[in-house]
Amino acid sequence: MEIDVVIATPAPLDVDSKYVAPKHLLDSLVRPKSNLALFRQHRRQKRGLFIPLGVIWDDSDGEAGMDGCVRRFTVIQQLSMLHAVTITIQEVLP
Repeated sequence: MEIDVVIATPAPLDVDSKYVAPKHLLDSLVRPKSNLALFRQHRRQKRGLFIPLGVIWDDSDGEAGMDGCVRRFTVIQQLSMLHAVTITIQEVLP
């Protein structure tokens, strides 16, 4: 997969925040885990139950011979008066 995330914010983010901000977004796109794994994740987060969408099978790194499915992950920042997030996911065939 190639994933592009565009984050529109009124104030600029630093580089660390720019790449950390979409972490929960990527977590929400992976395939659902077992019920036990979902329960453990719920206990760790101490918030409402988190149900992954299953759009991608794995959010681990696929570059440099690693076995994950994310071949490219790009985060672009746009200054805007309104907050918005746009995500584009493209399947890349070997």
